[in-house]
Amino acid sequence: MWLLLLAALAFGAYFRFSGINWSEGQPLHPDENFLTMVTSAIRPPADLGEYFNSQASPLNPYNNGFGLFVYGNLPIFITRYAADILDEICRGAPDLCLKSNGAIIPFASYTGIQLLGRGLSALLDVFTLLLM
Repeated sequence: MWLLLLAALAFGAYFRFSGINWSEGQPLHPDENFLTMVTSAIRPPADLGEYFNSQASPLNPYNNGFGLFVYGNLPIFITRYAADILDEICRGAPDLCLKSNGAIIPFASYTGIQLLGRGLSALLDVFTLLLM
C-alpha cells in the first residue's frame, strides 16, 4: 500500500513540476501576471503595528499602486516571505539561486516570484495527494 502511495506521489510530482517555466518568462496568463506584479511589489512591514495599519502597510496591495485586488492575501504573503528568505539564503550560498545565462535572478524579482509561486503551487498540489 505504501509503495503505491509513494509511486502516486512520485508520478504526480514529476508531472506537476515538469515544465514549471512553461511561459518562458512571458506574461501569458492575466491572473498569474497580476498576482506576480502584486507579490513582487509588496514588502514586509517593519513591525506588527505597521502590518495592522492597513492604510500604511507595505503588504497591502492598495498601498502599492494596485487599486483593485480581489484575491486572497495568504498566497501572496507566503510567496513573498518565501522569496525574501530564499534571497537571504542565496547571499550565503549562490549555487542555490535561480540563474539565467549565468546571472543570478533574485527570488523577489518578477521572474523569481513567478517561478517560486508556480513551485509552491506544485508543492501544495503534490501535498494534497497525501490527503486523498
